[in-house]
Amino acid sequence: MAYGAIADRYINLDFTGRRFFSLVETESCRWSDYVWNDGKGAYNAYRETIDFGAVESVSVWLQNLAPGQQTKCRLGPIRALPLRAGAVKNPRLTVGGKAIEFPVELASGSWIECNGPDDCAAYGSRGEPLGQSDPTRRLAGARHRSAAAILLQPGNAPAPRARVRCSSRGNEP
Repeated sequence: MAYGAIADRYINLDFTGRRFFSLVETESCRWSDYVWNDGKGAYNAYRETIDFGAVESVSVWLQNLAPGQQTKCRLGPIRALPLRAGAVKNPRLTVGGKAIEFPVELASGSWIECNGPDDCAAYGSRGEPLGQSDPTRRLAGARHRSAAAILLQPGNAPAPRARVRCSSRGNEP
C-alpha cells in the first residue's frame, strides 16, 4: 500500500505539562535530520506516498535523548480523525512589508505558482491548470532576507492551512 513510504510528523518535546497536538500534514522533510537505522532511504521519505485509508498502526519514536539521563513522556489517547476538504479565498502573502494578494479560491490540494507579476497560475490538486491568477500588487523591492507572512480567508470550514515555499531570483544582496 505504501511501498515503504514515510509520513512522519514531529513534535519537539521542549515543554512540561499537558499539550494537545493535531498532526495533519506530513513533515518527511525533517526525516534527514535524524538517524533512524531502519533501512529506509531518500525514496521512502521524499518520493513514495501513502494510502492513508489503509493505515492500521502508528509508531512513536523518541530521538536526541540525553545519554545517561532518565526521560519520561506520557501519551494520552491517539485518535485518527477524518480529513475534510476545505478552501481558501484570496490568499495574501506579505514579504518585507509589501503584500501581494491572489484573487482566487483554492480548494484543498490546489496551489499557485508565481514567477513574477505577469506569470502567476493556479493549479488543481491533480496538477490541472485552473487559469492565471493576476496578483493585485507587486512585490518589487522586497529583499530575500525579509520576513514573510501569509493571510488566509476560509472559503468553508475547517480553518485553512497552507504550505508556502519561496525562493529568490537575481543577484540582489
